[in-house]
Amino acid sequence: MQKKKARSINASILLVIGTFLFGCTNLIWLIQRHQPQILPHIAISAETLPNNAIIRMGHGLIHSMAYAPDGNVLAVGTAVGISFFDSADYSLQRRITTDIQVDALAWSPNQQMIAFTNGSSAFLLNLTTDTWIKLTTDGTQLYDEISWSPDGNHVSAIYKRDIRVWNKDGKVVKGLRHNRTTFRGESVAWSPDGTQLVAAYSDFWVGRDDPDEVVIWDFASGNVVEQWEMPRSSSGKVWWTIQDMIIVNNDIFRRDGTRVAGDVEVEAISADGTTILKVAESDSAELITLPTLEPDNYVKLYGSIIAWHPNRQIVASATHFDDKVAIHSVSSDAVVAELFFGSHLFESIAWSPNGQYVAGITRRGSVLIYSARDSEIVSEFRMGRGTPHRGIGFSADGSLLAIGVPSANDHHIELWTVEGDLINTIQGGALFAWSPTTAQIALATGSKIERFRIEPNGTADLIDVFKLEGGATAISWSGDGNTIAVGIKNFDKERAMVQLWQMVDHHLPTIIQDRHMQSRRSYIRSIALSPNGKWVAASYDSGEYNRSHAVLSVWDLEGNLVKSFGNQEQSSWSLSWHANSQWLVSTDAPIERAGIGFYPLADEHSIKTLAIASNTIAWSPNGKSIASVGFTGQPVFIDVDALRLNQ
Repeated sequence: MQKKKARSINASILLVIGTFLFGCTNLIWLIQRHQPQILPHIAISAETLPNNAIIRMGHGLIHSMAYAPDGNVLAVGTAVGISFFDSADYSLQRRITTDIQVDALAWSPNQQMIAFTNGSSAFLLNLTTDTWIKLTTDGTQLYDEISWSPDGNHVSAIYKRDIRVWNKDGKVVKGLRHNRTTFRGESVAWSPDGTQLVAAYSDFWVGRDDPDEVVIWDFASGNVVEQWEMPRSSSGKVWWTIQDMIIVNNDIFRRDGTRVAGDVEVEAISADGTTILKVAESDSAELITLPTLEPDNYVKLYGSIIAWHPNRQIVASATHFDDKVAIHSVSSDAVVAELFFGSHLFESIAWSPNGQYVAGITRRGSVLIYSARDSEIVSEFRMGRGTPHRGIGFSADGSLLAIGVPSANDHHIELWTVEGDLINTIQGGALFAWSPTTAQIALATGSKIERFRIEPNGTADLIDVFKLEGGATAISWSGDGNTIAVGIKNFDKERAMVQLWQMVDHHLPTIIQDRHMQSRRSYIRSIALSPNGKWVAASYDSGEYNRSHAVLSVWDLEGNLVKSFGNQEQSSWSLSWHANSQWLVSTDAPIERAGIGFYPLADEHSIKTLAIASNTIAWSPNGKSIASVGFTGQPVFIDVDALRLNQ
């Protein structure tokens, strides 16, 4: 069973004036009652896209789910918003796509609002007016769950050791703080009558064995009503049932702290508070009636994200990194519906040479080929669950896909037809690059590059071998088919370098070592030869001053520096050239404020940045679109013309 962990949050209101003197802490907590921030109107449509994006595929990775109080609608929080499904036939009603990850969500009792968190902020979404409010938060803290009071007038969330309560207009009305500085709040819930709140806390101090705690607060006065200890590391999600029982993940208590049962592994509780769903195995759960704790029934689960229908006969379950929600019948113990989200966590993407398709490979080994015109999936196959890989690419004629597969004892590339048939495996390495002009592939194997001719049936004939000055970390083939560039790490000299291999006359390779690569910590993350075959670009970390400084540089094929974009705070994990060889696009990742960077080769242009998080990127062959996949797991096509790069 997975516990949702609290996440860092961004901020607006304030907080703590304290005096810390030799272990004696006097703390005053001031709450500024700022007016809530009203955010722009959310477009309610099939797609609400980031600026300049023209297509988005899928709903986003699943993070949370909840049925409406009347049970008629299932809301699913994803990496890019909320999807609403009719619980009668589970048809999609609408999507609110915000580009804000929905980590936890809760319906108001009257179903007119949804409260949700995205790991850095908390929000109230008005479903009647289609407007949302960003709740006043403290950017140094961590959120976990969010919940409504029974009367629907207040919403609460816990972060670190603090509980914050807002009214339905988004104004802070109460702050409650645990008196132990080493305690962290895990979850908070309201009493059935709405007069009290209960919170579970854990002691995160390393090396200490203090027990966890449950604290009951009086909402009106803010005073502690009850407080008791639990075994260490047993705190987590908390519920308060109508039988006046308090459930904290693995344990059940009466409100005075008397322990009724332990090691229960509670995952969810029915809307009427009479039945709990207890994890029995990884793929099933047991229904237990309160307060007798007698088993009632069993239900299969698809994953650890759970939503229980108010009628107690339906359970929806999902996982964070898959693309479906399974709807289970409690009475028949069967899956009655599946909701597919198309939310694949891609690690590599590549355009077909004719620009009609984009192929992507997911972290779980699924290969999908999309139409670049309408984002429809035209082909899909699976390499094997959890199969690791190091890239995907089309052959020059677009008939084959190569996929790099690293493993402990078997580094190789696999050759697949676009219909999903595995036709050959080439042993030796997982880093590769296709020739854009011929049916050839370059494979990095240890400290050498092997060049193969690939027949239509997948047969690989070795042409020649090129020795490297170290181990390959990145590889690229020029657009004219004459040059291969390899980023390498020389472990003897403890530095990185770029090595170029000219295939026309096979003269000695050019070796490029920029001054920033001279640190033993330097590492080349991405490399790209220009379509015209004149320049090579590399993104590398210099490792200077005991921290990582990313550098993006361009050289000619003789090793002369043409352009350097200096030290950046981000690392460019993926590089791609525009078709005219005048622009580079890179992903600046993996940090929260990452985006897509556009870097000009000519001096008259300026650097541009697009605020779309991306970890892999590819420019279309005609230079008019970019395919990008960020940490949401959703491919996005970006209209480059709309960016007006040449103005």
